[in-house]
Amino acid sequence: MSPAIAGAGGAGRSPSADDATDAPYRLGWQGDGSGTVVTATITGGAYEVDTADLDALASTLTTAADWFDEARRHALDARAEVEAVQPPTGPDPWKNPNLLTLKPTCAPSTAGGGDNSNGFGAPPSADQSGTASCLSWEAPSGTFGFGIAKSTALADLDALIDGPGSLADVAQALHALADDVTRCSQVYQGAETSATAGPGTPATAGPGTPAAAVAQWHDYCTHLSQDGITDEALFGLIMLVNFLTRGGAILPDGVDDAFDTFNVILNSSDLAGWVRNDLLFLLALASGAGKARTGSEAAIVETYLAQTAERLDPAISAQLPDQIRVGSRLVPTSSLSPMERVAAYLAMRSADHASDRYGTQTGLTITPRGGAPVRVSTNSTNPLGLGGAVPSGAPPPNDGQKPEALGAPADVIRYSDQVQADRKDDSTGVISVLRTDHADGTTSWLVVVPGTADWGLGGPNPQDLLTNFQAVAGAPADMETAVIAAMRQAGVGPDDPVGLYGHSQGGIVVARLAEDPGVAEHYNVTTLLTAGSPVGGIDLPDSVNALHLENGGDAVPSLDAAPNPASPHRVTVRINTTGAGIPKYPHHASHYAQALENMPADPNVEAWTAQMRGLTGAGEEGAVTTAYVFDIERERMPRDSGSSSHFDVVQAAPQGNGSASRF
Repeated sequence: MSPAIAGAGGAGRSPSADDATDAPYRLGWQGDGSGTVVTATITGGAYEVDTADLDALASTLTTAADWFDEARRHALDARAEVEAVQPPTGPDPWKNPNLLTLKPTCAPSTAGGGDNSNGFGAPPSADQSGTASCLSWEAPSGTFGFGIAKSTALADLDALIDGPGSLADVAQALHALADDVTRCSQVYQGAETSATAGPGTPATAGPGTPAAAVAQWHDYCTHLSQDGITDEALFGLIMLVNFLTRGGAILPDGVDDAFDTFNVILNSSDLAGWVRNDLLFLLALASGAGKARTGSEAAIVETYLAQTAERLDPAISAQLPDQIRVGSRLVPTSSLSPMERVAAYLAMRSADHASDRYGTQTGLTITPRGGAPVRVSTNSTNPLGLGGAVPSGAPPPNDGQKPEALGAPADVIRYSDQVQADRKDDSTGVISVLRTDHADGTTSWLVVVPGTADWGLGGPNPQDLLTNFQAVAGAPADMETAVIAAMRQAGVGPDDPVGLYGHSQGGIVVARLAEDPGVAEHYNVTTLLTAGSPVGGIDLPDSVNALHLENGGDAVPSLDAAPNPASPHRVTVRINTTGAGIPKYPHHASHYAQALENMPADPNVEAWTAQMRGLTGAGEEGAVTTAYVFDIERERMPRDSGSSSHFDVVQAAPQGNGSASRF
């Protein structure tokens, strides 16, 4: 039975913390109407599977099959006995009618003798006049009818022993069913291992796995790099980093920004060994991943990043402070994953580089469309700008667009894509806050955060690579501060239910906010949707019902080098659109939307969608949605101007050699 049918969570039912989530399952559907198929592996959600019950069922089926096997052996023994019986000797009963007796057979027969025959030419019994007789003449055992009786018995036994509907046929079917149930139980028992080896997650062993592919290519490319092939290798690094962040493009429009990014990496003494050993491997990895032809590209990239982070971690950890800020919290650096520590180091170096190039950051400007600009600053004890007085300049309550209510995940994705396309200019980021006023007087919200729009480090647009590094590390990022500021200006109340959506970088940003206990103290985040975002290392509370969308050919969700956890409140749909005919690289938001629009109903996805529709008012009579759009821009002042930053920063005293860094 398919888990999609057997699952406890049906449409409209929110996952319960009491439900267990174990094994991934698969769906398939046409992606573009041309007959090509999109497949998806779904992990998490409200499914309750008792493997002990499955094991007991398999045992019962095996026992029943064994009984049929035993019955067949008895039938074979009986056949052998019948085969061995010899014809008896004695008087011919047909020459002595006194030896014949009538025997009731209850088997109607009209054979031989016409309408009034009992099969032997004798008249029918008096009470069965005009019908086939239920009496027949029987000769003593071992006499004249022996040959016919023996042949009939052997034929009946043969049919019982083998062939359609036989003992052997039933036993084989029961054994096969028991094997299927046993395999099903093993899949559920090994769900974590299966999920780890699945699309978009790293595998650890075995030929043909992502780990084996990474090891083989890494050894080969390391050998080549030691032979001095450096120019091609540098180009490979450029390709990889831009591919991972920009969704398949070889170089961004701002080539200077691209080389600026690589300069931060290449000039780091802590990363020198990685650069020397991995450059050509990065070239091969970027080239293969950019084609997205197999649906396993994300798994290979994730495996490589996990292995790389492990190799870099000792040197990187020595450059980090004992405690590091994650959102509104100060946590032990040791509590981060190796990849988060590497990202934190890159974020710190990138922030220093941005300060040197652009000047000291003096704040953020949040400008609601139709409202006045609002300046936002933070400090080390309140980096997200939570609490306090609501900034002036909020948009008027009715000064916003009136869009159609968003009824499905694909609708949200397409709306976000349009918000990104309508940005004021390249120097600004953008956020949309959707307010829904319900007929019962309550209000709910959906916050939409698009992905990376700038490929530099620390320029005016905060939707850049600096935010990528910070968000993967968990460090407070400008886009997180901007989202909170936009929510405050829009008027989100502390008890209003709030949904968050983000594509790519936006997904990391909103997932970090949904994780943060400080945010939970001020806002009621109930629903989360991410698309193409690396969020596996983010620990969401049970109060947040999350749906994560990933693509096996999209390497971006693998940037955190961690698979997504599976739980009743956290569902991951990993699609594979290889050969589905959907245009653009599979990280593009529209690619996700088009793939999902034809997805068949799934109980866990339907349950999440029902909760989202409750926020957006889709299909609800009397619900009115208003959209507010906010433009976000960093403000910086050259260091030689004598100005001081409006931001307080935590000075990270290095534990090893190296200069102090802001974080």
